[in-house]
Amino acid sequence: MKKRYILYVINFILILIVIMLKMPVKASVELVFPGKIVVDGYEYAPEIKNGIYTFLLPECADTSKLKVSWSDELWQAKLGESAINSGDCIDISKGECTFNATYDGTVFDVKYVVMKGSESIPTLYLDMSDKDVAFVHDDKGNVADIIANVINNRAEDDNRILSGAAEVKGRGNVSWTRAKKSYQIKFAEKQDVLGMGKAKKWILLPSSYDLSMVRNAVAFELANKIGMEYTPDYRYVDLYMSGRYYGVYILCEKPEMKKNRIDVNSVDDNIENTLGEDVRLSDVEYEFNNKDYSTAVVGGKRIDLTGGYNLEFDNYPESRYQFTTNKGCRVTINEPEMISNGKDIMENDAYRYIREFMQKAEDAVYGYDEEEVLKYIDIKSFALMYIMKDFTAEGDSNRNMHIWKESDITGDGLLHAGPAWDYDCSMDRDNLAIGKIDWQTVTMNSDGSGRWLGDLLRHKVYRDEIVRQYELHKELFTTVKVNNVKTSPLREMALEIAATYAESSKMDTVRWTGAEDFCKKQNFTDADREASLKVVAAFVVNRNDYFAERMEEISKMESPVKPTPKPTMTPQSTPKPTVITQPTTQPTDLMSPVQSTVPLQPTTPEPVQDNISSTTLPDNDSVSTPDKSIGKKNKIKKGDKIKDKSKTAIYLVKSVKNGNIKVSLYKLLKKNKKTFKVPKTVKLSNGKKAKVTAISKNAFKGCKKLRKIVVGKNVKSVVKNVVKNVKIVILN
Repeated sequence: MKKRYILYVINFILILIVIMLKMPVKASVELVFPGKIVVDGYEYAPEIKNGIYTFLLPECADTSKLKVSWSDELWQAKLGESAINSGDCIDISKGECTFNATYDGTVFDVKYVVMKGSESIPTLYLDMSDKDVAFVHDDKGNVADIIANVINNRAEDDNRILSGAAEVKGRGNVSWTRAKKSYQIKFAEKQDVLGMGKAKKWILLPSSYDLSMVRNAVAFELANKIGMEYTPDYRYVDLYMSGRYYGVYILCEKPEMKKNRIDVNSVDDNIENTLGEDVRLSDVEYEFNNKDYSTAVVGGKRIDLTGGYNLEFDNYPESRYQFTTNKGCRVTINEPEMISNGKDIMENDAYRYIREFMQKAEDAVYGYDEEEVLKYIDIKSFALMYIMKDFTAEGDSNRNMHIWKESDITGDGLLHAGPAWDYDCSMDRDNLAIGKIDWQTVTMNSDGSGRWLGDLLRHKVYRDEIVRQYELHKELFTTVKVNNVKTSPLREMALEIAATYAESSKMDTVRWTGAEDFCKKQNFTDADREASLKVVAAFVVNRNDYFAERMEEISKMESPVKPTPKPTMTPQSTPKPTVITQPTTQPTDLMSPVQSTVPLQPTTPEPVQDNISSTTLPDNDSVSTPDKSIGKKNKIKKGDKIKDKSKTAIYLVKSVKNGNIKVSLYKLLKKNKKTFKVPKTVKLSNGKKAKVTAISKNAFKGCKKLRKIVVGKNVKSVVKNVVKNVKIVILN
């Protein structure tokens, strides 16, 4: 009986177990519903936190008809009593929707939440797989093939602006180590992206150091307004990769030597144009026929190696194409790329020209002769860069800076500062200001690779140009009161820019809050972003007082005096004593010999002060380099830019030898001419006569009515494509 009772109990327990196994139960382990949403053919994946599935969608998405999609057939879903199948549409127009999901008998609730981005900014959707995304993130050099789609959120019908085959890879130094990374997109064919002009390469800046995400844009706008050349054009976008939202990015032009970018012929262009093919100089036989390595000869053809160069003062060591000056400034050669096929730059003679040129320029910066500085440095561009760096209190002011050098033949041969780049660590990013913002970021005698920018303050011509440019654009740095609120043009600009991506900023917070080492703050909120924007707005107002005082200080600075060599003391032998012997007729009055020594009295020369002459600065509409021929001796030297007597054009002095002056036509001032004759000789504004032997690349830029150019017989070379749709007549 006892045994039978035990069997009944066992059978009952087994039946209960079978029933329980067959019954649907709430999930005891966390399951992830694989459902995605499809909008206009694009698939979007959710951010899953605390069991909530948040879809971060473009503003154009119709949330009343969102198609759900999953591939695993073991999953089933029900909304109320109605079954949901993969491919069905659901209504989430109220912002959220909760339904039941079942996986192999396990049931749990799924809550979908929808957020939409800003209407004002477009969407950049990179069509790629999750595997491709992981591959790109595994190493900065890894490249993945993609289809890049740009979507206009304001279009009612076909909202796709462009779709093209492209590549994507990582970029940046420290920024690459952050959770929200920076990327480069390279289209297979040139694309005009959002009206910024045709190009292949584009940069995606993440603002991973800037919670407000506005600092880079404010800097670009400021650079444009003060006239910095080749400032990158930009647009804000919402970025998606493999259907996942990656946040608000700044899509902008890459600082490279191309049309619509840094519009200067590079040495790459010189090689290709001369040899007629795209080859590396290191892959062909070449030699030099000059001591300064400015020209390479390949098969009897001369290649100009004097420019252009796209360079960067860079505190970060790179594995290739980098050298260090005597002052310890690390210089990266971003372009040209065709000189060397991965050979060590310090062993490659083809790079010797730019290394030696940079060293000569540095020697001039730290010397005492302004005339030497003006041979190498475009003063206006460096002055504008000083204003950019010091006003914005950019964190790397003394360490990093982009520069480029133009060719001696087709350009002015000088180093130019720019374009403006990388300002997400500026404008009091860490909120350090208490009251008045008066710290100076561009300093003299720093140890950074970009130290030239501060140390050029040794020279009066540089100081004068900084103050002059500040006065020209003073309105930007002026504080006013509106409705009892202190404001400025830059403050209004910052607030206006930030408003364009306000809704997308909230999605960016959902995507990145909690990410490791983001903006030096792991967990942040929309309130933190708003606070960061307020810091920017306050900074650009409060900084004005400091900057006005700084300009006053700079105007009163004096140039260092060249040390006077100590006089050399020539050792003198001790003169023999003069012996006076009394006559023997007076023996009682004999005197001992008397030694008369005349000591050497060295005369110390009066100190000679090497006064740096004050150079007359150009008018607002003149060229950046002062007209150095206007001086006491009417002295002219290579690199001077001088108007002709009739003020028709500006000429660049190429050489001055034995009183013979050779110039290049640098810029035509009268833009409305239909025909222009390049003279064989020209009378300059200082009365000197010069031979016109060349035409600079951008001499006719902006001359839209020009249809014919007659070239004098002294011109040895005419730049190809010097101006489009213009007939060129060369006189014999």
